[in-house]
Amino acid sequence: MTTTCSACGWPLHELPATSTHHTSQGLLHYRRCVCGTWQVLLDDHPLAAPTPATPPSPAP
Repeated sequence: MTTTCSACGWPLHELPATSTHHTSQGLLHYRRCVCGTWQVLLDDHPLAAPTPATPPSPAP
């Protein structure tokens, strides 16, 4: 089974892990998708829904 980004469909296994942590429930990975959403995976299974990236506001 290939896990993909729910926002754009990009295969999550192709994304580098931005941060990885060992927890009592397994290995937790944070990955930044090419579409800008953050993916949170526990043992390579999606744990949280992606949040769209918010572009910075233009300077006045």
